[in-house]
Amino acid sequence: MTNEEFNKKCLEEQQITIKAGVKIIESDRDRDALFTGAINNSDYFLKGTETIAKSDAPYLAFILGFFAMEHRAYALALKADNYKIENHFCAQIYLSRIIGRKDLAKHLSAAWNSRIGYNYRMDLSTQSDVKDVNIFMEKTLRPFISEINKLIEKEG
Repeated sequence: MTNEEFNKKCLEEQQITIKAGVKIIESDRDRDALFTGAINNSDYFLKGTETIAKSDAPYLAFILGFFAMEHRAYALALKADNYKIENHFCAQIYLSRIIGRKDLAKHLSAAWNSRIGYNYRMDLSTQSDVKDVNIFMEKTLRPFISEINKLIEKEG
């Protein structure tokens, strides 16, 4: 990359167009496939979270755990309303305003904030107290997943 390209793409302000964060899925077959994928992704991230929390790199649990929660929220929106949500912001609004669960939206927001905090921390290797990981898993991640599962079950 030339300096001119770097300057234009990285040092100058740019205007960004943000596409819609939700699509309505018309086909039951498509919705069911997307739902299954969202559940599978959530389960995979959850398994990764539980594994990594016991490892020598436990703070990665915040990153993986957020994605487990986000994909579970996506699954609920697909099941309940045929919405394919494509970002955490719309997932939070969906939980808070469409299904009226501000508590779940706050959990997802807290997980996102933790994820960003740990994702951009300068040196994770200097951390030595993993109690925050356990608190996150017990007070945020698992209750969120459990409650979303109950809401999905109600949808049939």
